[in-house]
Amino acid sequence: HISILPPEISEQQAIASLIETIDTMIMSRLDTAQTIICEAALEKIVNGDVVLTFAHSKLVEHILIEAHKRGTPFRVILVDSRPFE
Repeated sequence: HISILPPEISEQQAIASLIETIDTMIMSRLDTAQTIICEAALEKIVNGDVVLTFAHSKLVEHILIEAHKRGTPFRVILVDSRPFE
């Protein structure tokens, strides 16, 4: 990415552009990883399963919602604890 930046841009603009490119790459890889994890987990949830999870996770929430949308009957037990002091 550095090699394609125009030479006339300021150092600040170059840094901002690089940061944006890195952020985009990281988010793309995270999205890809989330998709792969979700697909693998959805294969594990079958009719009548009981899914036990601890605390809240956006990824686990997404997986459970997708399994429900696919019509898989299952139950969820969410275990949590009081906040840390």
